[in-house]
Amino acid sequence: MEHPAMPKASVWHLVILRYLCTWPEFIHVELAQGLWGAVSPKPTGLLLLNLPRCQGFFVGSSLPTAKVIGRNEDGSWRTPQLKEYPPGPMCRLGRGFF
Repeated sequence: MEHPAMPKASVWHLVILRYLCTWPEFIHVELAQGLWGAVSPKPTGLLLLNLPRCQGFFVGSSLPTAKVIGRNEDGSWRTPQLKEYPPGPMCRLGRGFF
């Protein structure tokens, strides 16, 4: 499961998700997509099931500082570019399967 990271997103505060995170099969990982090619930090939470190799995969060092919020000068939203994941975290997640 993927959802924006805390504190803005309330889904991570749900009792059922907190309960699942107590099981050894589940891992809650937070990553900043900006470390892997996104134009803004875009903090994201992942709830992974039976993927213990993914723990520690999403560590990086330099976050972009761009703010992708609001509208462009032509009135279009700035956020559509954030709908696609950068390739870095997807490659890392894929490595967790093998």
